[in-house]
Amino acid sequence: MPKICLRLVVVGGSCVGKTAVIEQAIFGNHSPGQPTFHTIEDIYDVQLDTDRGIKERIRIFDTAGVDLHVNNGELSKHYLNLADGFLLVFSVTSKKSFQQIQAIKKEIDKNKGKDFPVVVVATKADIKNERECESIVIKKWAEAEKVRLTELYVGDRKALQDPFVQITTRMVLCAGKGYLQSSHSEVKRFLSMRKTSKSISASKDSGLDVTKE
Repeated sequence: MPKICLRLVVVGGSCVGKTAVIEQAIFGNHSPGQPTFHTIEDIYDVQLDTDRGIKERIRIFDTAGVDLHVNNGELSKHYLNLADGFLLVFSVTSKKSFQQIQAIKKEIDKNKGKDFPVVVVATKADIKNERECESIVIKKWAEAEKVRLTELYVGDRKALQDPFVQITTRMVLCAGKGYLQSSHSEVKRFLSMRKTSKSISASKDSGLDVTKE
């Protein structure tokens, strides 16, 4: 029986680079200075490597920015229920965006448990003169939360590979044998939801080979 895909939800505040992270990893088409747009929801079908080099089918949900003052950082129950893992994104140039992913992590812990697969990406690490989040502070938080944290510049495509390998590996390990059970009705339901259909082959040690469906 074919595997059903695991579901990765990418979440964080507005304008922190969530879509840029995904688009650069998949297509390598991000350029500094590109205009940003508010995402409602985009869905990507991808093939990603684990740290053992085994490719796994992942469905990535690119979500709308979370507003800490509107919903207290709470995630939609829809995403909490469907996610097999989360990639939390914030910008080191915005202390507010860091506070948002801290609140989101608490919400995940409350609903899914502290061992649920979560990886954190801190973007805009190259903009040193606008930095509001000190490396020592965010690293200390990540260590306390026991989550992987990567500071990066979205223009560095190679640096984006590790967070995706890390979260894919965690999701597969946590899914265990249940991941091998195929559910055609579930696949059909999520296919009907998606707004974009794209596929990716990601390698831990080399560049990304990309094909569109």
